[in-house]
Amino acid sequence: MQNTSTETKIEFAMIESRIVLPGAQALLGFQLAIVAPRASPTC
Repeated sequence: MQNTSTETKIEFAMIESRIVLPGAQALLGFQLAIVAPRASPTC
């Protein structure tokens, strides 16, 4: 098992979050774009 420093682990987690968060935001945005028109009352 490798001995990695806490600083290296934090840096790796930050890099991973930079990759994952935009994808999650895109998925939630598309879901909201589908649900929002259905929820709004029609005029």
